[in-house]
Amino acid sequence: MSLISLSEQVILSLANFLKQQVPEILAIYDEFPDTNIKIQTPSASILTANPVYTPLTPRVIELPDPNAENKMVIQWIIGHYEFPLQLDLWAAHKRQRNALFERVFMVLNNVDNPAGLNLPLYKYYNQFAHYHVRGYDLNESMDGSMRQERRARIDLIADANAVVQREEYAMTTIEINNNSGDDIVTENILNGG
Repeated sequence: MSLISLSEQVILSLANFLKQQVPEILAIYDEFPDTNIKIQTPSASILTANPVYTPLTPRVIELPDPNAENKMVIQWIIGHYEFPLQLDLWAAHKRQRNALFERVFMVLNNVDNPAGLNLPLYKYYNQFAHYHVRGYDLNESMDGSMRQERRARIDLIADANAVVQREEYAMTTIEINNNSGDDIVTENILNGG
């Protein structure tokens, strides 16, 4: 499995979801579009910065079988991240922006799951991220009008576990069976005999 950073995977997972659920979005950018470049509309950009990390008591996700050298590759959840996300929706005109905003907002908060989205992070240890909307801004400002910028901003929080993977030796137990019915020799040793 090719792993990418958690922050990249959180953005990629949301972008893939939006591409599937809102096919009218022509492009999704992972950075704020340069003002000198004409972007396709409707489009979106997803940004994140300054995640909040909370350390947790490490726990094993799954204990695999040891390999021939008696080693295991173990994945540990070591903490939890909250990623603030800024989802910008770019449109050619106000009506298109409003329609796109309504569509995306309903996809992010559908009636089947009003508490947000749980999306798989396939390239990050098969974990999940939970996304929920924190607020929005339709950018009805004089500056936006002067720049002819038809943009809606949706603020989200994405919650995801921090995972580390490392190779460790397996602890094994050896059981000695004595088929003769006699007491096992180690019993005498333990009793001082």
